[in-house]
Amino acid sequence: MSDKNVKIGFWTTSALVAGNMIGSGVFLTPSALAAYGPISVIG
Repeated sequence: MSDKNVKIGFWTTSALVAGNMIGSGVFLTPSALAAYGPISVIG
């Protein structure tokens, strides 16, 4: 297998960064809205 030296391209890197940003938003938003109480479920 000669795939050991394959570099990550621009689009793959961009997709990884976008996925990380969206994923962190999904997990961080509830903790940011928790201060507002039960009404934060709408957010």
